[in-house]
Amino acid sequence: MASDKDKLMKGAWFLAAAFPFIFGGPTLFYIGSGDVENKYLFITLGIVFMLTAFALGVMGIRKLLSGFFDGDNNNE
Repeated sequence: MASDKDKLMKGAWFLAAAFPFIFGGPTLFYIGSGDVENKYLFITLGIVFMLTAFALGVMGIRKLLSGFFDGDNNNE
């Protein structure tokens, strides 16, 4: 049972791309909840970053699992 290295690498890339958004989203949201001038801009950017992190994370996990478990059935 061999794994598909291209799918594994693409999944790892998506997870690595989600990493800055995982921390940036809540940070911007927290800054926006304080007493700042452009409150709604920070809150909106925080929410967009968090949604982006979620989407990239799900895509990365799906690619990783596909690389591990969607094998070639002709070898069995």
